[in-house]
Amino acid sequence: MRKSFRYRIYPTPKQEAVLEEQLRLCRLVYNAALEQRIWFWKKRKLTLNYYSQANELPAAKREHPELTLVNSQVLQGVLQRLDQAYQRFFSGAGFPRFKSRDRFRSMTFTQTGYKLLERKLKLARVGEVRIKLSRPVEGEIKTLTLTRNSSGHWYASFSCDLGPNQVPMRPVEAEVGIDLGLLKFLTCSDGSMVPNPRHFRESLARLAERQRKLASKPKRKRTRNREKAKLLVAKAHEKVRNQRSDFHFKLSNYLVRGYDRIVHENLNIRNMSKSASGTLEAPGTQVAQKSGLNKSILDAGWRQFLEILRFKAESAGVEVIGVDPRNTSQICSSCGSLTRKGLREREHRCGCGLEIDRDWNAAKNILRLGQSLG
Repeated sequence: MRKSFRYRIYPTPKQEAVLEEQLRLCRLVYNAALEQRIWFWKKRKLTLNYYSQANELPAAKREHPELTLVNSQVLQGVLQRLDQAYQRFFSGAGFPRFKSRDRFRSMTFTQTGYKLLERKLKLARVGEVRIKLSRPVEGEIKTLTLTRNSSGHWYASFSCDLGPNQVPMRPVEAEVGIDLGLLKFLTCSDGSMVPNPRHFRESLARLAERQRKLASKPKRKRTRNREKAKLLVAKAHEKVRNQRSDFHFKLSNYLVRGYDRIVHENLNIRNMSKSASGTLEAPGTQVAQKSGLNKSILDAGWRQFLEILRFKAESAGVEVIGVDPRNTSQICSSCGSLTRKGLREREHRCGCGLEIDRDWNAAKNILRLGQSLG
């Protein structure tokens, strides 16, 4: 079982300059390798792979001695990263792009080039960097990834092998069905509800103000004022991400501690948040409304929440089941009859006499479906 541990690191200005230079060299290697692959295909109709390009690294170091500032395995990881981008392209993703400074922010060490001390992280050609170990590292460290985020903060992520997952599944004594929404982030089958914090919506005014200041700066010149304005925008977005992530982790912990089986809908979030703009020949309808809905869906971060919930549940021996979401809000949880209702109807009223919140009714149906599969 693999588990990642992420910590903030605090390099000195001199150490940060070395890390920035290493990132720059990694980006140059990535772009040069991509350019080489494109040239070989256009001119010779040959497809290069990772191994053919990795074998050229020693010669590249002799020709460009500055590359010796970067650990050899890190440079190999850069080429593997490009190879993975090509594999995704062959599977239907977009063609690999050349990386600008803002699009290349990480480098990965494998066996060598680093050592974790008590309160320091020793990096080759950088020195001992102060690290804030907010929790102990577990298992055997397999890789270390250094990342500089858009706000200029540096992080160290350790990917650790914890061995085989031996956490036994807890006996099912308490179970719950959860319905994800936008008016309420989550409604449980026991009737409890969690409000939607709307982190992005709450920060729109601050984001808009900082975006306007950034837009007023000349785009073609990388001036100091433009860089400052850009940093403020990045910090505003980072705060929203941190707030959302903190909310998801705390809610996941609450559910995992309180229930032995959790049932949720298998939502196709990518299709739900597709644009409605259409094409010139067939323009979409209600584009503005759909755009606002998409913004709310992405602000809620359902995909991230479900991924965190599954990970937390696996570590605690809690069963998580995904069920088909079709008609979960239309079927009566009491008698099973189909009661059609529009999105604006927030109450479920059935001929059998049941009158409850629409989302609560859906959560009850989700739990029933999960019990039939569990």
